[in-house]
Amino acid sequence: MSLKIQGFWVERGCVEKVKNVQYNHQQGRSAMPSKKLLICLMILGCANLFAAKRNRADIPKSNSESKVVAIEQPFALTPPKGWQYIKDRDQLPGKVALLFVGAGTTGQFTPSINLATEETALSLDDYMSLAKQYHESQGETRCTPLGPLDTQAGPAQLLQIDRKTSWGDVRFIQASLVQAGQAYVITATCLHKDFNTYCSPFFQTIQSFTIFSENARPRTE
Repeated sequence: MSLKIQGFWVERGCVEKVKNVQYNHQQGRSAMPSKKLLICLMILGCANLFAAKRNRADIPKSNSESKVVAIEQPFALTPPKGWQYIKDRDQLPGKVALLFVGAGTTGQFTPSINLATEETALSLDDYMSLAKQYHESQGETRCTPLGPLDTQAGPAQLLQIDRKTSWGDVRFIQASLVQAGQAYVITATCLHKDFNTYCSPFFQTIQSFTIFSENARPRTE
């Protein structure tokens, strides 16, 4: 089964660029990332590497079969089946609102998905431009725009970030939405060599992202 993203095909867990696709490069954006954006993006990286180096024995065994999570928040995300929802707020850095971790396939590195939020006055295009600039400023990092992907909350813009770390080559898939002055950034992480295994669950989780109105928010049991 294939999933089409603007300019790319995701097939059997692989992302391949479609030839002769024209991208619209916006001009005249600020060359300096805002402090708030830098803080949010640094927290995203920390949250994923935090999840990666945890001992699997420390991962809670609760809420692994949740269909809708974080209903106490104005948004929801459905994790891959069997993943663990880290509910303890004391374990979450900064602006990270949700964190899920998987079992992992190699050593102590565990795949993870997190959601961070922050207020922003930027448009989505400008936010993505600064995010890409920030990632590319980091050592041993390659950042590739993947185009839009529809979610339950509306269209998101995707970045694929490949980075060399002490755990090996790591791939981040990062989806960003901006609505009503609020940025929502979902980051899914795994070892590069495991991406074929996690690609489909990553994109399905991103597509499940929902923002509730006050009246539409589901009730807790």
